[in-house]
Amino acid sequence: MTSPPGHRTKVAVVSPEAMVVAGITAVLGRHPARIELVQWRAPGGMAEPDVVLYDVLGLADGDEAELDRLVNEASAVVLAVGRDLRPDLLNQALAQGVDGCVSVSTGETALLAILETVRTRERSATTREPIVCACPSERRSQRLGVSVGLNAREAAVLTSIAQGLSNADIAQREFLSINTVKTYIRSAYGKIGVQTRSQAVLWALQHGYDTWDEV
Repeated sequence: MTSPPGHRTKVAVVSPEAMVVAGITAVLGRHPARIELVQWRAPGGMAEPDVVLYDVLGLADGDEAELDRLVNEASAVVLAVGRDLRPDLLNQALAQGVDGCVSVSTGETALLAILETVRTRERSATTREPIVCACPSERRSQRLGVSVGLNAREAAVLTSIAQGLSNADIAQREFLSINTVKTYIRSAYGKIGVQTRSQAVLWALQHGYDTWDEV
């Protein structure tokens, strides 16, 4: 599924817990220029979502019907919202065919990057690999980017980008000039194969940066 450039990402949140819906929509609602909050199967069939965030607690009572409808009937990308204490439910959602997963604790910057990226990406019809897998079980312990040759400074700059910091903020944190920060960003982007900040955030999330403690 693809959307035209400049298109606001339409997002629906599906959860049996009203507080979860309220919390996620409150976070996303702070970005009306980038996110449009909609309902899945809204009256009249209007405003079909680009992405559905499905809380895996909906599977806790053994009811798989709603997720089956989302996976098989919705044209949207369906991301399971995983819980640290219920990896069984997350695994079940992945087995039922969701397009990927995020943690319920994923930070705001990372969540926005994920939503805006997945709506323009296609899942492989042959391998059925998830578009994005940023679940609680995907935490890593090694320094970010070791496998692709990021040095310590590039990794630190990329981590700061994943935390939503501007170039000026990064320069202040790392005691660097703006031009030096830009140089590290260019070299890091080249090594990880991305071109934009949103792509960099998503790469970091998938390859070692944990957002569960992000505030």
